[in-house]
Amino acid sequence: MLINSNKPVNILCFYSSVDEGLYSELGKYLDLLKRQGLLNEIWLNHESTIVQQTTGIDEHVNEAHVILFLLSIDFLVSNYAERTEVKRALERHKAGEARVIPVILRPVHFENSPFGMLQVLPVNARAVTTWPNRDEAFFNISDCLRKVIVEIRSSHTGL
Repeated sequence: MLINSNKPVNILCFYSSVDEGLYSELGKYLDLLKRQGLLNEIWLNHESTIVQQTTGIDEHVNEAHVILFLLSIDFLVSNYAERTEVKRALERHKAGEARVIPVILRPVHFENSPFGMLQVLPVNARAVTTWPNRDEAFFNISDCLRKVIVEIRSSHTGL
């Protein structure tokens, strides 16, 4: 997958609707990356939309350059990990076609999940809700995402 260094990338976020408030905070940082021309589209999927829009989700999974899984206990017990879309995202990551990044929103044991072997955010795998200042956690996540996006855009092979 070749990505023009001037072309913004697409990002897809999977999360539990219980974590809507935390996603909204992260979403502000993603919106800033979009305003700065680094992101093209930000697609969202949580369990209520995933049931309604399976076709669009498949397309987004196949088109996204970066796929975020926002981890919490609610996310992991919602059976997301067994969904076809999640498996496809992880296949694309393994093939170097997309970058899958788990983001720990709330403390949860994710090590034995399909995301357990991936590099997670924020730094040191510290859940967002455990930071004394959540803005610093979201800034850390967006700063790391910015670096990933720049790397994707500058890579000759895309990922």
